[in-house]
Parts: sequence; structure tokens; C-alpha cells
Amino acid sequence: MFLVYTCLCPSCALEKHKKAVEKRQNCHNFTQDSKNGLDKIVGTVNSKTNFFSTRDMLTHFLPLIKAGGRVVNVSSFVSFRTLNNCSPALQQRFRSEDITEDELVRLMQRFVAETQKGKHKEDGCLTTLSMIQARSLSKERPNDGILLNACCPGWVRTDMAGDKAPKSPDEGAITPVYLALLPPGATEPHGKFVSD
Repeated sequence: MFLVYTCLCPSCALEKHKKAVEKRQNCHNFTQDSKNGLDKIVGTVNSKTNFFSTRDMLTHFLPLIKAGGRVVNVSSFVSFRTLNNCSPALQQRFRSEDITEDELVRLMQRFVAETQKGKHKEDGCLTTLSMIQARSLSKERPNDGILLNACCPGWVRTDMAGDKAPKSPDEGAITPVYLALLPPGATEPHGKFVSD
């Protein structure tokens, strides 16, 4: 069994870089002085860290996954909300059953470029990487029974989310652990986004 824990949500990128922003100046002044400044940091860092690094890691580790393995990308409901903010054409592409990993990479590179211009809300979106890689696994290793999914643990009380989040860490672990422990012979879910 192999569990990949990679957070794909914008909040994580923001939290990782919050201290750097605060050292320069407080967030209020930063956003007042630099329209979309914080969004640019979050969009760029989030894409590079959570999308491209996840892709790189999975590219190297997926061939090592044994038959019957499980891969779980921890994502966020924010990715679906972000998708709904994309143009209809981009929504269609991201939801397409025939989108390729190369096309997705080009879209993500465009997203980073648009973020730098402050236009990402109009024409940018995050990942369908799990769906694409699950489809690829099914083609390349059809008899291995490897399941690859993304999931959202929900709003969990952590240092990042704060104490107002309704779920404990144990409750937040339920969905990723469920996916990691799907029984031998299971064929679904695969290439899906699972949340409670």
C-alpha cells in the first residue's frame, strides 16, 4: 500500500508563505499597496508546489506502486469551487475525459502566467491530475488493481485552519484513510474526487 499525501489547496500555499509576507509588511498594507499581490503569490506558489511537485513526485513513484496499491492525493473542495469560476471553455477542458497530462501542464503554466498578470480568476483553474493519472494507470497497468483518487478531508482543526474548523484531525483522516484502505479487488472509486 502506498499513500501519497499532497495538499492541493490554495490555503496551504498561503499559509506556507504568510510569514514571509508578514515580515515585509502586514497583509492589509500588502494588499492595499499591491493589487492582487497576495493572490499572485498564492497562485504561483500553489501551482508550483502543489501541482507541479505532485506531478513530478507521482511521475517517479507511480511506476513503483505494487499491484493492489492505493494512491490518495489530499486536495480540497476549493479546487471544485475554483473550477466553477473558470470560463465555460476551460471548465469543459478540465472536465474532459480526453484531456492529457501534457495539455493539463500547459493549462497550469498558463494559469501561473495569468496569475502573474492578476487575471487568474477569469481564466485559470487547478488540477484534474488525479483523473488523468488514474486513466493512465488503467491503460498501462490494467491488471494491477491500483486505485488513484483525490479527496477533501473537510475543514479540519489544524494550525492552518484554526480552532473554529468543525472537524478534529481524526475526523479529517477518515476519507483519506478510507481511500488508502479500499479492499483488495475493489475497482471503484478510481480517478475520482471524494469528500464527505
